Amino acid sequence: MENGDGRKPSLYYFYRREIHQGCILFFILVLFLIYQFASPVRKAIDFVASPTVQGLSLAYGKASTLLHRWTLIDLGFVGASSDPDFLFRVQLATYINERRAAPLLDIAANKQASLQRREAALLALHKFDSSIEWIEPFLNELPKGGLLELHEEETPLLDSLMKMVRSEGGIQKSLVKAYAELVFEFMLQVPDAIVKRHALRWISDVLPEEALFLILPRIPWESDPVIQAALVEALWDIRAVSDPEAAGRLVMPLYQNPPWPELTPPLAAILSRLGFPRPRPYLEKLSESPDLSEEQRVRVRVALDAVPYPRWLKKSPEAEELALRRKRSREQQYQAAWQKQIKIKKEERMEQVILARATAAAAKGPVVVERFPPKGAAASAAKTVPFVKEITPAPAVKAVQEPVVKVVRAPSKKAPAAAPAETSPPPPPSPPGPEPEEAAKEQTLAMLPEPAEMGPPPPIEEAPKPSSNMRSVDMIFEVKNKEVSLYQNPGPDAPSGVFLPVGTKGKANLVYQLGEDSWYQLASKKGGGWANGKSLKLFDLSPEVASAKTGAPPAKAPAAPGLEGERRESTYFEVNTPNVAIYEKPSLESKKLEALIEGQAYLATRSEKVGPDRWFLLEVRPGVFGWAEGIYLQLADVPQPALMVKPTQPLSLRQQKSAFAAEWVVAGVKDVSVYERPSIASEMLKSISPPDVFEVVEAKEGGGSEWYKIKLPKGNVGWVKVMDVNLTKPSSQQ
Repeated sequence: MENGDGRKPSLYYFYRREIHQGCILFFILVLFLIYQFASPVRKAIDFVASPTVQGLSLAYGKASTLLHRWTLIDLGFVGASSDPDFLFRVQLATYINERRAAPLLDIAANKQASLQRREAALLALHKFDSSIEWIEPFLNELPKGGLLELHEEETPLLDSLMKMVRSEGGIQKSLVKAYAELVFEFMLQVPDAIVKRHALRWISDVLPEEALFLILPRIPWESDPVIQAALVEALWDIRAVSDPEAAGRLVMPLYQNPPWPELTPPLAAILSRLGFPRPRPYLEKLSESPDLSEEQRVRVRVALDAVPYPRWLKKSPEAEELALRRKRSREQQYQAAWQKQIKIKKEERMEQVILARATAAAAKGPVVVERFPPKGAAASAAKTVPFVKEITPAPAVKAVQEPVVKVVRAPSKKAPAAAPAETSPPPPPSPPGPEPEEAAKEQTLAMLPEPAEMGPPPPIEEAPKPSSNMRSVDMIFEVKNKEVSLYQNPGPDAPSGVFLPVGTKGKANLVYQLGEDSWYQLASKKGGGWANGKSLKLFDLSPEVASAKTGAPPAKAPAAPGLEGERRESTYFEVNTPNVAIYEKPSLESKKLEALIEGQAYLATRSEKVGPDRWFLLEVRPGVFGWAEGIYLQLADVPQPALMVKPTQPLSLRQQKSAFAAEWVVAGVKDVSVYERPSIASEMLKSISPPDVFEVVEAKEGGGSEWYKIKLPKGNVGWVKVMDVNLTKPSSQQ
């Protein structure tokens, strides 16, 4: 082989290509080492390469998913489509189990949701044990006007909820009742006639003792025949009167000069039951009128008998029986689940013990377990054959602390029998075996003994069973100084893997006394489980109920560790509009103290009606109280006493971070509303639709919903509901 000029190629010519390839491989190896051990270089390369790889993977996944959907051919990276109906049912079940009524009512008021879902959300409230668990967020939603069926002629779903409230005697908490008066006063004044009729039909269900005082002032102002007929029906439905004397003074002028004639029959019946004999002749003639319905005729007969109105109503026997059945059912389910968990723990523990003992015994070789007959047995029965078992080594397992058993190697015939213990029968003769010296060596093995030797099984620590140590509580909690670990049961044996960060707030439903520690069953929006009360700040919300027999207050349970206060009645309000002022007295002419903070929950201690206005006395800070107008307040979603030195942060503000660690969101459907504040009652700024992506700058709770504060074009910001958007990546990474 010669070159073009006739010369033979040199040695370098033959190895030039090999040297060139070796340099390339060496250069690649150096680059790999630099990438592997030089962090700045690796980050720079990943910054360029990762989006490209992710983009290609995403594109391939989408193409593969479409191909699988059309042809059922799976090329990998196929994205399974989720079942939205199944996810919605899971969401409803979660809200029911956690007793969270506000999100359910949010769904029922969401006009963008389907009719089927809105109805399912309202029906889910029937699965709550009592209307007490959902009446507060329900009252917050009523004046907003967005609830399903509120603007329709027929309201079967809302009527069924009102029947639930009616069977329990209406609202029982006085401050919540005062707030309900504001809500129904507002509904009776709105221009929408349908809303007025619904309010008149429900008012005796929700506020039976105060319904008459809310209806009478509206009578002279109504000229619509439809509303007048609704007023007459509402008067027939009066079931209780809190102040009969005051009611008589209000009814008598209207009875003497009724604005329309249909008012006379119900007003006459009311006056007779209030103790006024004057309408009796009229009622006797009225009882014979064929124009009365059967229900009205019964009410006239009751009025003729002068049966007085009760001053307040209690739960009906049917409602009490239903609540008791539900409570028993929950307790049975709880105990069954508890026993099942204990059984599983026992089986797992025994399996670990057997494996550990077998492994330890296998390490020592063949062993002889000496069995002894029971006391008093015949001498012939004492002759037993030693049991020798070869145990093959097993994989090592974690040793378990158990009572030890002494097992000796089989001695030879020459070996003398060991002296029996005082409490044991004499041992049987030993078979041939090892030398006496070896027989004298006792070894302690973690081996499972026979029942005759061992006696009762070794004690196993069980989870505490429901007993008198456990009782229901009505408390709220706040994580104090450091994050709290949650457990599946009371006690530190079964961690659930869930941690509540500092500042988390929620409800405590049960307490279990385990030694000197009190363990609480917690429920919050970040998880639920059991936690030690020493790591929590607790507030007792249970009312002090006087004894019906003695008239003395019942004995209080001992205060739990960390308990910082007890309230007779705890009702918490927050403002529904910015810059709400509080006053020294319930009057706009009194001294103005300061402004309330949006999102902060304030404890209400008193309520007073001044003229047509309702005022609430709020505890702004410990020892600092002020009066606020009720029209600017709404019931707080999560009760939280205002016990801080000064309100520095809204109650539900989660350290300026989203509950779901969201940074970018996209609208879940078309035309998602963006509001000025985290409330659907605030002004709507605009609507957003996919695929536009928006940055999240804050997360908050308001009106019973979770909200994201997002950046809008031109530097503006707005609030969207968490349930209306989906998490996504920045548009630059998509």
